[in-house]
Amino acid sequence: FYLFTPGIWFLTFAFVAVGMILAHLSEKKFNWKFHRTAMIFGALLAAPLIGYNLLQFTEWAAFLGIILLTVAISFSVYWIGKKQKWKFFEGNFSNLAKAAFAGQMMDASATFVALQFFSCGEQHFLPRLLFGAFGPVSFFFVKIPLMLLVLHYVQKEFTNDEKADANLHGYILLFLAILGFATGIRDLLTVAVGTCTI
Repeated sequence: FYLFTPGIWFLTFAFVAVGMILAHLSEKKFNWKFHRTAMIFGALLAAPLIGYNLLQFTEWAAFLGIILLTVAISFSVYWIGKKQKWKFFEGNFSNLAKAAFAGQMMDASATFVALQFFSCGEQHFLPRLLFGAFGPVSFFFVKIPLMLLVLHYVQKEFTNDEKADANLHGYILLFLAILGFATGIRDLLTVAVGTCTI
């Protein structure tokens, strides 16, 4: 349950929440920087799991391909956003907005590679219909504009409302990042360890 949606979202959110609580307590008690403590907690938690998976990798080309595809699409969109002055990629929450977008691109890239070049299948009904009609590449043509619209409306909602809670703005973006990276990293590792190999 905890390796499939929606369970993986709950599991990932639980780890993030515990890390944030520990970071907050450490900041209050020891004056440690919140972000650094949260990052160290996440790295220590992930390191043995990632290390174990690395030892099982059989599909290095696919692994690197998914990473490069994620980075190429994300940075291309960031560059366009900078030129077009998209407000959600600027200001206090720009890094969280970029993380949210990159997480969704990792999910799309891993799904595309797993379906286009390997034997993995799609779990969910609507994507199966989409891929059946237009192929796995269609995931990008849905995810990119949809994610940009979501980021635009989240930004608009919080900048137009003077009473809006800035922390809630950050939490929504964090939630969007978790949604993408939880499934994206799972699918990335699933492909890399050879689960989808024909």
